[in-house]
Amino acid sequence: MTAYLALPEVVTSPEDAAAAFRPLAPHATEEDLVHWVRGGLRQEPDGHWRLRYDPVFRLPGPPGRLAAPMDVLRKRLAGLTCPTLMVAGAESWMVEPTRHMVSLAPRAQMVTVPQAGHWVPLDNPRGFLDAVRGFLTEEA
Repeated sequence: MTAYLALPEVVTSPEDAAAAFRPLAPHATEEDLVHWVRGGLRQEPDGHWRLRYDPVFRLPGPPGRLAAPMDVLRKRLAGLTCPTLMVAGAESWMVEPTRHMVSLAPRAQMVTVPQAGHWVPLDNPRGFLDAVRGFLTEEA
């Protein structure tokens, strides 16, 4: 999350934005990363590129501001009765929190995709598709 908060809001090109995002998607191809980042930019009249995002994601705030309190999350996850796949990149800060969420949901399972950070489909699209395909095929 710290790396995301440190991203520049304005860059001179989509390639510069991709370079800034690189630590967040260490395994993505350059072409995929530029394509993905470009979707989150808008070009200003002066030619610079600005991140398109909800500013609330970059403002400090109290814990739980963007997430449900733990007791609410526990209740929601316990009530999840359908088969659920939770995917985490092996290099993501979300591995342990995802394991915890899976332990609270009665029909949830977790797949940890290698060579992937937080944005699994960007870092390892084949690993992501294999994980999802395996889950869907198993449930069919």
